[in-house]
Order: sequence, then structure tokens, then C-alpha cells
Amino acid sequence: MEAGDHAMATRNKGKSQPPPAGRAQAGGGRRDIKAEAERNPQGRPLSGRDPRFHSPDSLERPAPAPAPRRRYRWLLTAVPAVMALLMVTYIGFWIYTAVMARRGFETWVADRRAEGYQVSFSELAVEGFPLRVKVRLETPSLTAPEALGGWSWSSPRAQAEIFPLTPSTFTLDARGPHALRLPFGGTLVPVGIGAAQMTAQMALDGAGRLERTEITGKDLRIDGLAPESLRIGTFSLRTLNGALYGDSPKDEVTGSLMLAATDITPPSGLRLGLAPKIERVGLDLRAFGKLPPGRWADALPAWRDNRGGVRVDGLALDWKPFTLRASGSFSLDKSLQPEGSLSAQTDGLFPLIEGLARQGWVGDAEAGVARLLIAGFARGSTTFNLPVSVRGGRLFLGTAPLARVPALPWGKGEKDPNRIAPGFEINRDGKPVRPNQPTEEDEQ
Repeated sequence: MEAGDHAMATRNKGKSQPPPAGRAQAGGGRRDIKAEAERNPQGRPLSGRDPRFHSPDSLERPAPAPAPRRRYRWLLTAVPAVMALLMVTYIGFWIYTAVMARRGFETWVADRRAEGYQVSFSELAVEGFPLRVKVRLETPSLTAPEALGGWSWSSPRAQAEIFPLTPSTFTLDARGPHALRLPFGGTLVPVGIGAAQMTAQMALDGAGRLERTEITGKDLRIDGLAPESLRIGTFSLRTLNGALYGDSPKDEVTGSLMLAATDITPPSGLRLGLAPKIERVGLDLRAFGKLPPGRWADALPAWRDNRGGVRVDGLALDWKPFTLRASGSFSLDKSLQPEGSLSAQTDGLFPLIEGLARQGWVGDAEAGVARLLIAGFARGSTTFNLPVSVRGGRLFLGTAPLARVPALPWGKGEKDPNRIAPGFEINRDGKPVRPNQPTEEDEQ
């Protein structure tokens, strides 16, 4: 058997062996790659040799990365293009806002000068790119004509800021210091105003007229009204051409005002024996009737004759121990002086009367009459309602005159033909005095 097997091996020697399974047959056929991949899904070498020296044909080739979708390629160019377009548009809008701001201020100056005002400044600059438009004035001043009282205002610098996206609204840096000369008692009284922080935000309507104002301040100081300074902790003032609050139709209300102030320190001569600080002052009012343009002396009579008036919706004063809550309405008499009435709820009125008498603002006789009336209204209580009125230049508590009201200096009106005058007045000491009768001081 061994000899036969050896002979068989000798005969088969030199003949080609059959190809292994999975390979193409002789004749130059190609490999079945798909079949090899099914048998070797991990792409491992078919032998134990190092894959770096193995034939590439025995490894599974990785699938090529998918090509990026063409529909997203436009973002690579569109986004920068849109950003550049927006930037160019904003720059153009900023330039337009700056030009219009300068032109608007120059137009305002020309209009005021045409009305007789004196407007001056040493430098006008428009700056602030890119976030805002700043209009800066150096040493500005404004003086009214003599027909309007000749008042004046000046400051070392004034600055307004406008955001390009809201060009109809601008903010003023109103910290000051401000120097004013206001008409009072026939003369111009110098008044100085300064604050640690004060801004004025103003909005214009479509016609370029002032529509809304909001002024807020902190640590205000006012000099010139008294020998000592008047100090205000916080201050806010809001105005609107129209109804700022309330249920009245907007076309009936021509203007609204809301004023609030806290921590007020009056000069020592004005404290009236009350607390050294006024805790709060508040005022809410609405104006009715359209005020025509022009001089006060000409516009106010037309406004009065057109049923113009002011509604005081809320008046509040907290000056311990005195408190006041009042509401009412006022108009102008024939002399263009205020007249009207308030319904007031008060507490601690006796200390106020005593303080007014000590300062000489109320005569002893008037103070005595006021005490009697207050005692009648009070009926043993310190809180009560009082009718307060202003007419003929006097402040009345009920029917008793309490004090004189300073005349407003915007011009003299007509004499009221319906005014009833007895031919004499009561002086501070309660004595009758005729208008042309000389007083004891004149005789001395």
C-alpha cells in the first residue's frame, strides 16, 4: 500500500492544484469581493500576519465619505452676505439719523430766533457711532423775549442721545448745573439747579411736536429761592399731550401731568415748625381745552373763554404732623389768575396754622378765624374734610380768608365786571383798610 500511494503521488506531481474556495477559477477570472466581505465583515486579515504587510486584496476597503449636500452650501455664502448687508444698512441709517438730528436742531434754533428768543452755543457736535447718535452742545444759552418775561437759561454743556432704531425719542442728560433767571416780583431772580442724576426722555409725534416727557432725578439741589438750598431726594415728572390716565375721552383731555417727589428738605425759614423733611409730595392733573399758540397774555384768555381748565385729580402732601389729600378743579379769572376749589382731607392742620402765623404768612386775626373754623369742622377729631378755595388772589378756608396768593406774572387780563367788592379789605391784623388808604407803615 505504501508503494501504491507513493506511485500515485509521483503521478500527480506537477499538476496544478484546484483553486481554494471563494477564488475565481483559472482563466483570469476576478475575485468575488462580495462573497469575501460576507465571510469577513470586519475587514480583518485572512491570515495572522501583520496587516501592514498583508495584501490589500485581503482587506475590506472602507466606504467613501458621502459628499456634502449641495442644498446647504449656499449658507456658507448667504449668511456673511446678509450680515454685511445689515451692517451697511445700519451704518446708512445711523448717518441719516445723525444728519436729521443736526438739521432738526438747526431748524429749532431758527424758529426760536424768529420768535424773538436769543439762542447761542459755542460748539455743536454729532457723535456716538455706532450705538447711538449724540448731539453735544458746549455753553448753550436761551433767553426769552421781554414780552414773555425775559427769563433765561444757560449751562456749561447739554447733550442729547438718540437711538437710530427709535429716532423720534431722545434722552437729555439734565444733571446740570443749570443757571436760570426767572421773573418774580417784577425782577429776574437767579436760580441754580443741579443734581447727582437727572435725565429727561422726550418723544415727538409725527409732526415733530413734543408729545411726551419723562424727567427723573436724584439728589436735586435748588439755590436762589431762599437763603438756603432746597434739596429733593427723588423727583419724577411725566407729561403727555392727551390723557395720561383716567377714563375721559382722549380728545377731551389736552394734557396730563404726574409729579412725585420724596425726601424734600426745605430751607430752615420755610419749615413752619413742622418736621425738617417733607416725606412726599404728589400731584396728578389733567388740562381741558386747547391752548392756542402765541404769547401767554393772548393765548390764555382764548383758552379760558373756550372752557379751558385744570382738573386736580390728586394732591398729596406728607409733612409730619400735617397730611393733605385733595382734589378739585381750577380755571382763570378775568385777570388771568387762578380760581377754583378743592375738597381736602387733612390731619394736623393746627400746627400748620401756627407755623404760618409765626412766619408772618398769615395774620394773627386770620389765624384766629381759621382756628375757630377748624374747631367747628373737627368736632373733637384731628382728621376732617375742609373746603379750600382760591378766588380774588386769596386762599380761603371755608368762607374765611387765610392768606394771599402771589399773582402769576404772565400778563394782566380784563377786569371782572361781575366781581363784587365791598370797597375795603381786611389786613393781616383783622382791620378794614380801603385800597387807597395809607397804612401805618406808610405814615411812619
